[in-house]
Amino acid sequence: MPRLIRTLSETYIQTLGQQFRRQQWLALLEITRLAALVPQQAHPLELYYRGAALLHLGQLDEARFCLQRAWTHSPQDPRLAYFLGRTLLAQGDARGALPPLEMAYGQIPLQESCTAAYWYVRALLEAGEGQQATAVLTTALACHPNDRHLLGLRRLCQSADQPESPGPRGQDRWDAGDSVNSCDVLLLIDGQTVVCTGHAQVSLQGQSLRLLNRSQAARQSGTVQFQLQGVVERPLSQAQGGYRFWARFQWPSPASEPQQNQAPGLFQLQMGDGSHAASHLVEASHVLDLRDQPWPQAAETCLAALQLQGVPLRDALRWLAAVIGPAMVALHRQAVAAQRRLPEPPQPQLLQFGPAAREVGLAAPPAEVAILIPLFRRWDFIRAQLSAFALDPSINSGRVQVLYICDDPSIEADLLGWCQSQGHHAGLPFQVLLQPSNQGFAASINQAARLSEADYLCLFNSDVLPGSAGWLELLLQAWRDDPEVAITTGLLLHPDGSLQHAGMESISKPELPGLRFNHHPGKGLAWGGGDQPQAIALCSGALMLVERHEFLELGGFRTDFIRGDFEDSDLCLRLQQRGRRCLLVPAARLWHGERQSMPGRGAGADGLDQWRVLTNAWIAAPRPVISRPAQPP
Repeated sequence: MPRLIRTLSETYIQTLGQQFRRQQWLALLEITRLAALVPQQAHPLELYYRGAALLHLGQLDEARFCLQRAWTHSPQDPRLAYFLGRTLLAQGDARGALPPLEMAYGQIPLQESCTAAYWYVRALLEAGEGQQATAVLTTALACHPNDRHLLGLRRLCQSADQPESPGPRGQDRWDAGDSVNSCDVLLLIDGQTVVCTGHAQVSLQGQSLRLLNRSQAARQSGTVQFQLQGVVERPLSQAQGGYRFWARFQWPSPASEPQQNQAPGLFQLQMGDGSHAASHLVEASHVLDLRDQPWPQAAETCLAALQLQGVPLRDALRWLAAVIGPAMVALHRQAVAAQRRLPEPPQPQLLQFGPAAREVGLAAPPAEVAILIPLFRRWDFIRAQLSAFALDPSINSGRVQVLYICDDPSIEADLLGWCQSQGHHAGLPFQVLLQPSNQGFAASINQAARLSEADYLCLFNSDVLPGSAGWLELLLQAWRDDPEVAITTGLLLHPDGSLQHAGMESISKPELPGLRFNHHPGKGLAWGGGDQPQAIALCSGALMLVERHEFLELGGFRTDFIRGDFEDSDLCLRLQQRGRRCLLVPAARLWHGERQSMPGRGAGADGLDQWRVLTNAWIAAPRPVISRPAQPP
């Protein structure tokens, strides 16, 4: 049987890189089903196939977990080493990827496949081993002279073999003949903070760089000079020459900060000492004013405009500390201040549907539990959810408030159209809270919690479906039985029955010292922990039951994270500081589509998902995080 599973699973793995995402997901489900037939002593085989599939699906942390566990059992398997090395490389750990990829390159015959050689060369290049990369590539090209992937690496190896040059003429100091080539985009963060990115002919490290606002309004009181607070850069290829830089500037005079009506297009960068003979000015070619944009849209715009794709993971801390992190803090502060300045903030509208539907006011009807379900970009899961809720006596009992929070005006018309035409068939009353604009996950949940009058809040993702009736009663009973428990949650399963969430833990990564990340232990494996409640470190916001009074007393979720990460773990940590804890109730089992509630936010969807997570980790961490050593996971 293991031989049959190996043959079939390898066929599926080979198709993962060739098919669309739907086929990848189906292949992963099939691998899981086959692996379930493997006897216990063949457990590493299950980890190997699941890890390979997760790698191709872009779920890197889970893939690394599975493959590293499998490698401890089979350290001589070259194919396992190949997939582990690729995973480490995809996470930015080029040095860690070298040993397994070197082993795979040495044991997989080059005449059969050049794939291991290709990834080994890539790891060598990212690790700075240009000469060794050239030697390996030359050997591989001798066997596969027409392979387009290997040919694509040849120019990179040639560039890596050239001696590093800080500028086009090999100089390391700026003079009157050098300049900032361009300022591609300039972002007005708030009244005092400006961030920009562009190209420079020479390294900006140690140079004098100023940002000038030469608008007409500024000239009335003299040119406004923003002082450099942080700069990072990356050398460009030999053909391009020079550097791409990212810089953050601050205006040190808040009492006379630039007004909104000042023309932003006249911001200019000055490089040099400011004298006539040794200075150069370049005007920003594109200016984005983020001062009026709400959070979190302003954060998304900022990340996209900074063109961060291609920055190695190993360098992320410098970017976060010097430019991105402080800019995000300032953006959120600006958005909160702008909201407070509004004389009458737009109010949400609460509508009721289902049996005897009627429009109600903002005060929700009394209930013991309020199930809060945010909707963003996608609303169609509510049909299946409402059917399951209606068939559950503990929910369809008159003591549970089902409240959908529409946090996306673009789906409002379709959502209301279905509710008005089909909502009376739902089988139980439900409500829809219409937000006037996109507020983000945390702010939407906080607002719904304030409007509700229920004793408990059950936070519930829109892509979660109950596996059976009675799950809510199990969570409630476990909460009541233990006075130290602040949050209860259930098992969340993938559609194939494998584990998605049984609690979270906070882990560190050696390449990112000082930052902590959420990790789902056992994700993708079969659950074998029984049905008895057990303590867990952290809990996912996809499903959590918490007392409403305590949630509001803590201030609810923090709203300064970019959407989709860290709000839940931060809440759990704050409750732990009160001596409270989280409890997993495995008998409550539900299905979770994972990220289906946020289409477009999959692995590599826009190239910025990694930076959202990194930025959130930086915001969550105590300052400073640039030099603190990593803690063991």
